[in-house]
Amino acid sequence: MLSVVTCPRCEQKAGPESQFCPNCAREWLRRNPDELSTIELAAQLMHRFSQIHPFTDGNGRVGRLLMNLVLIRAGYPFITNISYRDRARYLRSLLEADEGNLKRLVGLVARSVEGALDSYLHVIEEPRVFSLAEAGRRIGVDADYLGLPARRGILPAFKAWGEVVRV
Repeated sequence: MLSVVTCPRCEQKAGPESQFCPNCAREWLRRNPDELSTIELAAQLMHRFSQIHPFTDGNGRVGRLLMNLVLIRAGYPFITNISYRDRARYLRSLLEADEGNLKRLVGLVARSVEGALDSYLHVIEEPRVFSLAEAGRRIGVDADYLGLPARRGILPAFKAWGEVVRV
């Protein structure tokens, strides 16, 4: 049977091995007393949640969702998951964080954010732009043939330098 402890900050009941109750956790997150960067704050919240371990299953997933909530609120991308190839490093970094050293965990979260940003930027790269003549040559039709759908808005195009170009 799990024992329930009292939160040392507000005397409310908290989960087993909890450092503080959910209300105090929310207040800590809102005030950010250690003036952590967003990535440090997200990593520390994920770690603190994993230490509380309130559920029999899914604590890591919920902790990572909380981490993502902090990141998204600050304008960072959603980290879909810690990559499988980083799993051993992730688990080691959690153990080190248990000992008070969050440096590796913060670094892992930072690299994951960077990877997510790279993925998103890859998806939204600038489209290649061709003149209608070049587009026609590429697909084997005359530029005049592409002019009508471009003018009607069926073919994404715009006028630049006096020439209609296709995106």
